[in-house]
Amino acid sequence: MSESDRLQKAWDYARSYYQDPDVLEDFERLSKYAPAVFTSYMDMRRGIFESPDAALSAKERELVIVGIEIMARKTNPPPVGHTRKAIDEGATIEEIAEVVAICIMIGGMITYRESGRFVMEAAEEYVMGASGD
Repeated sequence: MSESDRLQKAWDYARSYYQDPDVLEDFERLSKYAPAVFTSYMDMRRGIFESPDAALSAKERELVIVGIEIMARKTNPPPVGHTRKAIDEGATIEEIAEVVAICIMIGGMITYRESGRFVMEAAEEYVMGASGD
């Protein structure tokens, strides 16, 4: 496959996955100045999220990502996208709360204050909004 074809395939995947125009705009710069990094990243994402031989379920992968993002104290933006994806894949608020609790145990209450609380809020709003409560 030519580099041009790889780049197009990477963009097709990026546009199908990322809904935030700001993220896509940021990727424009990366693909322009470091196209191999951009295409390799999208290939890796596709391999992780679309592998038919994955040992972890989609729900488990999303919960792992939420935990990693909380431990990294991600706030820009808070890790709500993967929280919603975990719920879409069948995770419950209780399962998400357990991931948050593990992060508090390992990383301290700072992980909750800086990131985990946003996860809990997003999970509750997403589930309650979906159920109509």
